[in-house]
Amino acid sequence: MFAADKLSKRYLYGDEALTDVSFSLNEGEQAAFLGACAAGKTTLFKIIAGITAPDSGSVYIDNRDVTALIPKRRGVRMVFEDEGFFGRRSVGYNLKLPLKIRKYTGSETAERVRYAADRYSLSALKDEFVFRLSDADRIRMCLARLALCSEPLTLIDNVFSCMTGKERADLFSQLLPYIKADVSTALFATDSVSEAFSFSDKIFFLDNGRIKESGSPRHYVSDPQSLAADRYVNRERNFAIYPVQNDGETVFEAEGKTFFVDTESEYVIASYNAVPDECGKPASKPVRLYNDLGVTYYRTEDGVNIVSDAMPSAYRIDFSSMRVFDLITENRLTFAIGK
Repeated sequence: MFAADKLSKRYLYGDEALTDVSFSLNEGEQAAFLGACAAGKTTLFKIIAGITAPDSGSVYIDNRDVTALIPKRRGVRMVFEDEGFFGRRSVGYNLKLPLKIRKYTGSETAERVRYAADRYSLSALKDEFVFRLSDADRIRMCLARLALCSEPLTLIDNVFSCMTGKERADLFSQLLPYIKADVSTALFATDSVSEAFSFSDKIFFLDNGRIKESGSPRHYVSDPQSLAADRYVNRERNFAIYPVQNDGETVFEAEGKTFFVDTESEYVIASYNAVPDECGKPASKPVRLYNDLGVTYYRTEDGVNIVSDAMPSAYRIDFSSMRVFDLITENRLTFAIGK
């Protein structure tokens, strides 16, 4: 079993990279860490691997406290976001190096390198210098180390980040079965929602150095409990800020309806879907809109952004889809719609 207990890390210039991060993973379990750039994913993985020391907290692997152990005594392997290869050496040299460090024999090393290169489509590139490889081939080489040898815990840190769009999605889909088969207990860090959802049903959402929540893909789509997770995962939803009135009861008003909420904040943020209003006759055909700080933006089918101080007449709020969050805590609030 693996566990992190209240890990915190503050940089010298004062920013908190991690704050009281705690979670656990059973043997053989694979989980994803989802979050934007600078959310704290790499710092967390470096602490688990022993590359960086935490300011406080502990790391447990196989039920033993490894917080003070050097990296090679932890039983952790980490595939870095920035690869960690020798660019002026060949692909074959870089694949052999981890086995050489572990004192494998020459015949064992040759066989394992051959197997890993074949598995990740690198056989024709074993003599090629790393700096000459394409982004996709560097990612393949990075992940080929997973097929060389095993460790109790594997950390894969956002290795697909150098690619974007369809090429990234296609490469991830192609390599995912090999990745999952070549690891046992594993943590996979990514800034891609689709990659996190595909890798595991156990997803930790990391935001500004804190785990905001954890759950399955269905949880994040239909029932997120934090504003940060809802914004990050459900980017096609609309987000609007509303002032809260307190006249004995705390309420806010949206599109002619009154909502009762329990909050001490002066504002709440509502998340909702917008649906076509049959009575509306749009001049253009908006296909997406969102509202922020009283200004509504929507994108037409021809890609033009329209800015308005009100929702386009062709659309209305789908109140059945509404979720409400406290502006200060960003936690989900319960609410009731008034008559």
